[in-house]
Amino acid sequence: MASCRRPAPLRLVVFLAIVLLRWSTNGNAAAGGDDALRGDALALVRLRASLRCHAHALRDWSAGNVAAVCAWTGVRCAGGRVVSVDVANMNVSTGAPVSAAVAGLDALANLSLAGNGIVGAVTASALPALRFVNVSGNQLGGGLDGWDFASLPSLEMFDAYDNNFSSPLPAGVVALRRLRYLDLGGNFFSGEIPAAYGGMAALEYLSLNGNNLQGAIPPELGNLTSLRELYLGYYNVFDGGIPPELGRLRNLTMLDISNCGLSGRIPPELGALAALDTLFLHTNQLSGAIPPELGNLTALTALDLSNNALTGEVPATLASLTSLRLLNLFLNRLHGPVPDFVAALPRLETVQLFMNNLTGRVPAGLGANAALRLVDISSNRLTGMVPEMLCASGELHTAILMNNFLFGPIPASLGSCSSLTRVRLGQNYLNGTIPAGLLYLPRLNLLELQNNLLSGDVPANPSPAMAAASQSSQLAQLNLSSNQLSGPLPSSIANLTALQTLLVSNNRLAGAVPPEVGELRRLVKLDLSGNALSGTIPAAIGRCGELTYLDLSKNNLSGAIPEAIAGIRVLNYLNLSRNQLEEAIPAAIGAMSSLTAADFSYNDLSGELPDAGQLGYLNATAFAGNPRLCGPLLGRPCGYGGGGAAAAGRAGRRRRRW
Repeated sequence: MASCRRPAPLRLVVFLAIVLLRWSTNGNAAAGGDDALRGDALALVRLRASLRCHAHALRDWSAGNVAAVCAWTGVRCAGGRVVSVDVANMNVSTGAPVSAAVAGLDALANLSLAGNGIVGAVTASALPALRFVNVSGNQLGGGLDGWDFASLPSLEMFDAYDNNFSSPLPAGVVALRRLRYLDLGGNFFSGEIPAAYGGMAALEYLSLNGNNLQGAIPPELGNLTSLRELYLGYYNVFDGGIPPELGRLRNLTMLDISNCGLSGRIPPELGALAALDTLFLHTNQLSGAIPPELGNLTALTALDLSNNALTGEVPATLASLTSLRLLNLFLNRLHGPVPDFVAALPRLETVQLFMNNLTGRVPAGLGANAALRLVDISSNRLTGMVPEMLCASGELHTAILMNNFLFGPIPASLGSCSSLTRVRLGQNYLNGTIPAGLLYLPRLNLLELQNNLLSGDVPANPSPAMAAASQSSQLAQLNLSSNQLSGPLPSSIANLTALQTLLVSNNRLAGAVPPEVGELRRLVKLDLSGNALSGTIPAAIGRCGELTYLDLSKNNLSGAIPEAIAGIRVLNYLNLSRNQLEEAIPAAIGAMSSLTAADFSYNDLSGELPDAGQLGYLNATAFAGNPRLCGPLLGRPCGYGGGGAAAAGRAGRRRRRW
């Protein structure tokens, strides 16, 4: 039996040996893992010290707290190692220059120091697992030479946007075979774009915009056939034009090469970019015609070719761009008509064609088939009428058709277009009346109808309900000058409490200046000159405490100049000339220190000219045509005798009798 029992102890010994071996192996592995994690923690402690953080920032990153590293602020662990450090926008920097190195974190996959205003230099090396780096929104300077990109073989994203880097573009990034996203924009990188950048085959996003780059755009960038977004413009100044090779970027959805000095023609090869969603080439020196091949870009939603020297007509092929939401062709030398297809684009929201040489009629259907929000076709030579359906969508906020040859009435529908914020129809030949309600639209901030042939009254609020709604009026700028408007200025003008500029000069307005003008407490400029207004100047105007410019000249105003005007402490321009004002100029107005220009000429003012304050610095012509005014400035002494006020008065009476 004894012989039968011997195997049991042997089996037990073997079992215990195996258990001990496993325990020993696991213990050593755990110890090794703990050592690696502790090494990660100490590397982070060193990084915090080199970043010279605020005392309150990353306080838990402490050598006395390494056991809790995976719970530290911005730290994430996996598999017993630190794999992510994200302290973006945590205000860690004191603003003192730093020289920080990220190293010793061989499992780190993600690093973000973005948006902390870190000044100086941050470098990285020997991080074989690192995939994502974001150091944007800091004040890092110098170059990127300290980054050992060759020791970062897994890097897929590098974002250094909005810093102060000022060296040539880093050449080392071309070794990053997995790099998909590279943003070096918003810096001061100089020199040329390396042709070798065309060899980063995996690249899907490249932004070099907003630097000081020069030279030509390398045609080798056309080899980046995985590229989806390309940004090269803004503050860079390139030689030559757009490389036709960019037409090979078949996956491109965004191409922005704006404001960077490009010249020459737009390559027709860009018409092969079938996936393109946005094409921005504005603010360059591009010339020639718009290539009809751009009509092949049927996925395009935004096309901006503005502020160039493009010539010719708008190509009819653009009618195929039925997904287009934005069409900007302004500030070019285009001629011919505004094509009818522009009115038929079903998704068009913004169309800006101003300052070209466009002729013909404005398409009558503009606004009928799209949710138009902004229309600017000003400063052309367009004729016809303002389209009736311009606000059919109810979303139009800006309508600028000024400085053309438009005629006919302003569409009545604009008077009920509650989405409008800016309307500029000046310098045309529009006639008829101003639509009821237009002045009192709740969101309207700017209304310019000057230099037309508009007639009828300045409209009052058309209904009590609209009058109540206009208490929240946002209208700040109103220009109705140089028309044929008649009748009185309505008292409901007082509802426009946000008004800063009110210009109604050179019309045929009659009646009194309504005292309700005094309710316009934000008014800065008031010009009612060149009308037939009568009665007295209302003293309530003195309540317009922010008024700097007041022109009531060339009317039939009478009575005394109200002393209340002197209460406008910031008034620097006052023109009351060519009226029938009487009595003396109030001494308080003479004492106004703000007044730098004034004209009281050709009235029936009398008495002694105030010799204090700013009036003494005016030329005598500012008081001409008031024979009963006297004072040293006029060379007409007051009192009895030749040239005095009384003598002048007698002479005036003799003239009137004659």
